[in-house]
This record gives sequence, C-alpha cells and structure tokens, in this order.
Amino acid sequence: MVSVTSGVSIARQLFMVTGPASVTALRLAIGAVLLSGVFRVWRVRVTWGMIRAAFPYGLSLGAMNLFFYMAISRIPLGVALGIEFIGPLTVATFGLRRLQDFGWITLVILGLALLLPFSAGGAALNINGVMLAAVSGVFWGIYIIMGQKAGKALGVEAPALGMIFAALCVLPFSILDASRLIMQPHVIMLAVLVALLSSAIPYSLEMFALRRLPVRIFGVLTSGEPVVGALAGLLLLHEELPLIKWLGIVSIVCASIGMTVTAGSRGKKIMLEN
Repeated sequence: MVSVTSGVSIARQLFMVTGPASVTALRLAIGAVLLSGVFRVWRVRVTWGMIRAAFPYGLSLGAMNLFFYMAISRIPLGVALGIEFIGPLTVATFGLRRLQDFGWITLVILGLALLLPFSAGGAALNINGVMLAAVSGVFWGIYIIMGQKAGKALGVEAPALGMIFAALCVLPFSILDASRLIMQPHVIMLAVLVALLSSAIPYSLEMFALRRLPVRIFGVLTSGEPVVGALAGLLLLHEELPLIKWLGIVSIVCASIGMTVTAGSRGKKIMLEN
C-alpha cells in the first residue's frame, strides 16, 4: 500500500508536465515490460483462450488506472481512494443476507455522505473528479471479478499479460500529449519510478503475501489503502483534509474490515457445519 500510494503521489506531480492519460499509458507500458521480464512471458505459448481471458482483465485494469489518474488530477488522493474503494466493497456485498452485513453497508453510506459534501480544505471538490473516481471504482470491482477468472486461466503470468493488454487499451487516449513525454527524458525516468512503485513492486509483494496469508487477512490489511493514500497525499503532496473527510475515509475502511472479517467467519462456520 505504501509503494502504490507513493507511486501515485509521484504520478500526480507528472501531471504538471503532461496529461493523466499519458502518465497512465507510460506507467502501464513500463510495468508490462518489467513484469514480462519477471515472469518471462516470452516462454508462454499464447492461445486464443488466453487472449479471451487476458483482454477483459487488462481492459478493466487499464480503465481503472486511467479514470483514477484523471480523478486525482482534480481531487485529493485520499478522497479519490475513499470513493474508488466503493468498487471492491460492492463486490464484497454480493450475497450478503444477515442484518449485520447491512450494518456494514450503512457504514459505507455514512462514509460516502461524509466524503461527498463537496468541500475539502475550504475549497469545493471538483464534481468531475468525484465522478471519475466513482467510475474507477466500478472498474476496480470488474477488475476483481475478471482477475479471478484470468488467474485461473493464465496462472502466474496473469499480471504480466493483463498489464500488456491494459497498456494497449490506454495507449489511444495518450496520443494527443505523448510527444511531450518523448522529448523529456527526466519525465521518462520518473515514469519508470512510478511503474516500479505502482506495478512491479506491489504485484510482486502481493503474490508473495497471498502465498503466505489467508485471503481474509489479506483483505483486512488492504482495507487500509484509503487511509494510507490520505497520509501519502498529506506527506508527499501537502493535501490537507478536514476532520470530516478523515471520518468518511475511516468509516469506509472500517466497513471493509467488518465485511471481510464477518464474511470469513461465516465461511469458516459453513465449512465446520459441512
């Protein structure tokens, strides 16, 4: 989470040089090269079945990143992450039945209500930024579903193949300002750093963690991403949020932790009964 949010903070600084679409495309392209090297995808014999699995996964990955980068060019990082996190929370609510589960949903709604009165640090939140973060959240939810399918079909090479398709999907949106990127080598170097922090390092650590942690515990730990993002925005981008925004972010994080823990407990109970 620290790696991802640090990478996003650096990417935000690149927006002063070029547009979010170009930064997204460059980060995904470099990330694809790095992950292809790590997983040695040139050894994989690509089939149409693999392409059918990788394309929707890569499309959702690319759209999620593109809309999120467009959002954080308009609104604070912590607020954008809090809104975007509704995507995976929505996926987590599928199949909920108990009254306790709906209590967590109520907490999410409360968090959104605290986040979305359109003021941050005395200035109005950009409505377009809010909508872009929400669309990114939708694609995050789709990414989770497509990622599970791609993981079963593609195995350990799924992140690299998905990143390749993600870069190809975002590339057309960066054509208008891509020339400026090519003419500025220091921007390329920063983009490499963003790709390392936001793609190569977290994907590698995530795979390492998932092999050693139960999925439920992993879900609880990653629920803190909006708070980590808000702290990164404060420390690296000097984005100060009023107390009400922090309360909104914490409400969404607590709801995510609650859903993950209770869903895990329910799953264990069902297994014991069977």
